[in-house]
Amino acid sequence: MNRMEERLAKAAAYEREEARRELEAKADLIAAFKEHCAQYDVILTDEHFSYQDRIGVVATYPNLVHLICPELPRDKDGLTSYGELRSLYKCHPFAAGYFFGEKFVLMAHTYFRRGYLGVTNWAPNFLGYFGATDDPAIVSKLALDNDRVRVNVDTSAYLELDAWYGPKFNPDILQMADGIVRHIPPAWMSENRIQWYFNGVYALDVKWSTAGNIKTFQAEEFRTIDVTVDLDGETYFPARYLHAEFDLERNYFRHFDGALHLYNFDEYCERRDSDFNYNAKHNKQIKSGSQKLFRLDGAFGVELWMELTSQFLTGNPLIHEYFTGRMPESYDRILEALKNIPEGED
Repeated sequence: MNRMEERLAKAAAYEREEARRELEAKADLIAAFKEHCAQYDVILTDEHFSYQDRIGVVATYPNLVHLICPELPRDKDGLTSYGELRSLYKCHPFAAGYFFGEKFVLMAHTYFRRGYLGVTNWAPNFLGYFGATDDPAIVSKLALDNDRVRVNVDTSAYLELDAWYGPKFNPDILQMADGIVRHIPPAWMSENRIQWYFNGVYALDVKWSTAGNIKTFQAEEFRTIDVTVDLDGETYFPARYLHAEFDLERNYFRHFDGALHLYNFDEYCERRDSDFNYNAKHNKQIKSGSQKLFRLDGAFGVELWMELTSQFLTGNPLIHEYFTGRMPESYDRILEALKNIPEGED
């Protein structure tokens, strides 16, 4: 086993241990859900439950929703009335695609997820717009994930959702909206292809926030698991980090700095699929090591800040996507071609 295979195996072991801990912590909820399903002659065992870090504790059973939700009829196309869903289940504004009941959470169909995979987040942002449709002249229906429900009826899972979308970049910083944005390579790309075609860039997180007359920019770039640095006999996973402060009264940047954040293995696994609000949402705090690389103080404009940001994150097409709203043209052509080429033949 080579070094890369060892790291992937270690990451897989970490995910299995995390799943075991979560299932153990939710044992009472799982037992209660088993009892609830037994009322409908649906007998579940521990093998029917799994933990998905993007969703939560999930129960899987053939035709489960149809069996335990007889009050939700489906039409000939397998669709459920959205009005019925909203009347019988709670909808949260930042949890599009989830319908909260007292004992479980219904979910929109797996094919709404990135890459059509049951373990990923929703592809942006159809479900949000669909759920906001509130015209009595329109009859809305939605396909549900009929074989799976989420067991933990709380907000933890949807707060963990990655922000694949967010406020678009506006070069007029005075008008730039606060919020978190996360850019990633296409979900269908393997980690090997990400290493080759995206220079190992796993994700780019961006956050804007405002306090008083200062608007703060942060960006952090995570790489694939093969990208490491060795320091004092320890192996770390590096993440390029940028921080800037814009004076809203004077209409210029007053500060800009860059650093390399250094995460240990556990920190890297926990942080790379989360966002800048990780510490605010967890009891366990992550504070990486850091090596400051540059700093500017004074008065400078958006053009210089954008140029330095792009150059500091050299080789990362996701920063181009953030600033312009699209990938570089060369990447568009490459990605379109790769969709039709089997893995290993490109």
